[in-house]
Amino acid sequence: MLNEYEAQLRKIIELSRGDRKRLIFLTQPSMWSPDITPENEALCWSGVLPEGTYRSSAAMARAMDAYNQRMKDVCGNENIELIDLAARLAKSTATFYDDCHFNDAGSARVAELTSKAILPAMVARRSRAEIP
Repeated sequence: MLNEYEAQLRKIIELSRGDRKRLIFLTQPSMWSPDITPENEALCWSGVLPEGTYRSSAAMARAMDAYNQRMKDVCGNENIELIDLAARLAKSTATFYDDCHFNDAGSARVAELTSKAILPAMVARRSRAEIP
């Protein structure tokens, strides 16, 4: 599955380069961790399997870490901008309302981090456009 994920990332990169578009990838943060509190574990539902069993939060964290690492590797090899949200957001209800969906505070933090990455280039581009 990681190889298919990487192939899809590379396809996105290829398409953005063909269209000469700036591309910024974001890692996927989550509340999953090997030492998740019981209260936070109770909010997690994405690890539920069809037969009703549950993948542990530790297993889900390992899987998400593997996907995020693959994204970081591809971005590094392809010189693509990356915002490592997974490393910068709290794995708690300060950020999430369940295992991987942002609450209002988490959404605001994502907006802050992405705008810090995006705005400088937008301002520079606008300034260049305004030069007679």
